[in-house]
Amino acid sequence: MNDTIWGGLLAALRPWWPDWAAFVAMGRHGDVVWPAVAICAAALALEQLALAHRARRAHRHDDTNDLHDAEDLR
Repeated sequence: MNDTIWGGLLAALRPWWPDWAAFVAMGRHGDVVWPAVAICAAALALEQLALAHRARRAHRHDDTNDLHDAEDLR
């Protein structure tokens, strides 16, 4: 029983394309698929950069508020 489970899993993980060129071609849809993947990756990277920038600005804003609060206590 264990051999049939692993055999089935390995068969499911075996690629269906004959070579890397066929994988890149994506059944003649590669010219649409790969730019879409690139656009999605770029959008995710830009989102991460924007979030990091926003977090830095918020942290800097918190630090300046702490300084103003300390000056108010004098």
